[in-house]
Amino acid sequence: MPIEGLSIKSVVSGRELVLHGPRPFEFTAELRGGPAMAMTDVYSPPDYNYLAGFLEELAALDAPWKEARRWSSLDKELRLSATCTSLGRVHFTVQLEPQLGGEEGWSVTADIAYDFGMLPSLALDARRFCDRLSALSRL
Repeated sequence: MPIEGLSIKSVVSGRELVLHGPRPFEFTAELRGGPAMAMTDVYSPPDYNYLAGFLEELAALDAPWKEARRWSSLDKELRLSATCTSLGRVHFTVQLEPQLGGEEGWSVTADIAYDFGMLPSLALDARRFCDRLSALSRL
């Protein structure tokens, strides 16, 4: 059964990035918890599964890494950066911005702490979410 959403939930607070509402060519990204909360629609053309690929690459690593690894949506409404400490704490930096074409811009950035050992499960959920999004965009 395909999942309808994807969540990156902090292991130290109530902060969470939730991707939901997959529909043809877009989904909603929502940052919840804490003083920084925001929501934006993210354009995603068919077969644009690079988010799943990004998280799968992180999950395939057999050791923590220091250098920031980055991903962004095609129009940069959603950007992720990930680093990992030697103790296995992944730090995702999430940046949300409005879709292109708006008259007023804004940007919200927040960090989410995550565990290295949970990345394989997150990558699997991301693949399911992105596959569902691609299927909807082909209808």
